[in-house]
Amino acid sequence: MKNKLISPIIFISLMLSLFFCGCDYFGADNEYIPIYQDAIYIMDANGSNKQKVIDVDYCDNVQFIPNSNKLLYLAGNSLYTVNEDGTENTKISGELNLYYARPIISNDGQFCFFEAYQERMANADVYQIDLTDNVYENITQSADYHESYIDYKNDNIIFLKISENSLISICKYSLIEQEVETIVNAQQDISLISPIFGIDDKEIYYSKTGDTIENGIYKFNIITDIEQIITGSTWGGKLDWYNSQYIFKTDSFIYRIEINNGNVENIVNGENPDFSDDKMIYSTNWGDYNSEVRIFNLTTFEDTFLAEHAYKSKFSDNAQKITYIGKYITNPKSKNLITN
Repeated sequence: MKNKLISPIIFISLMLSLFFCGCDYFGADNEYIPIYQDAIYIMDANGSNKQKVIDVDYCDNVQFIPNSNKLLYLAGNSLYTVNEDGTENTKISGELNLYYARPIISNDGQFCFFEAYQERMANADVYQIDLTDNVYENITQSADYHESYIDYKNDNIIFLKISENSLISICKYSLIEQEVETIVNAQQDISLISPIFGIDDKEIYYSKTGDTIENGIYKFNIITDIEQIITGSTWGGKLDWYNSQYIFKTDSFIYRIEINNGNVENIVNGENPDFSDDKMIYSTNWGDYNSEVRIFNLTTFEDTFLAEHAYKSKFSDNAQKITYIGKYITNPKSKNLITN
């Protein structure tokens, strides 16, 4: 009888010692393989008071919903909302598959705009979802074209329209008139990239590349139909505006252009910037465990650390808080097994 009791006791003792010893769970230290978990976090704008909201897999975008206590995030091609305290985590995009990881929320927090498709291999259309009741609708309904890279301002949406033979044009959809208008016509063998509104909705900016034109960032006046090149660059993924300066990134560098004279200046190496007044938050790379979120002052050029293991950060509408995607290790080698 004693032998029967001793064997389970020895087994349990061995298991407890392995669990709490802080050693490698998989054998020798050189064989240790960390397991990472993605999570959504919020913090104050100075980097203090960090709080985990919720664990989430395959998260690619998170942002505050203005005039609410909710976050909107994209995970696994679906759109979700969750309260800042982690409660009421809700999928709101139904059976839609979001095409591009940049849903845009209206300034009042009522609507969200995004590109999505319903069937595999189908063209993506521009959708609108009412965040008060989670009812969505296809607002462009252009089955013969693929639509992507949207921007929104003053009840107008601009987007790329791509035909079956890869001709690319820039279109504008008016939420008031509920109709689509082509504003930059497609040309053979010329690519249009990342259209965005300017300071108002009367001008748009975009990158334009091709063998028969001068590659660069262009400005188009919607009222006068006049197009002009701002500066030579093969890529101009738009980020935002600051004091008549156009902020864009290429490769892993963030630049700003003086619109009046076309001067280009590299301001920092980084990814995924977001802006509020003269402050820019960004991550040091696309999103691995070593990424940091930092804040950069566009006036003083002061660059300050905010959070480790963090990326894809966004300001709240009043810029008092920041949300971001972070990673933590679920099988740490240390004895402290508490996660963030």
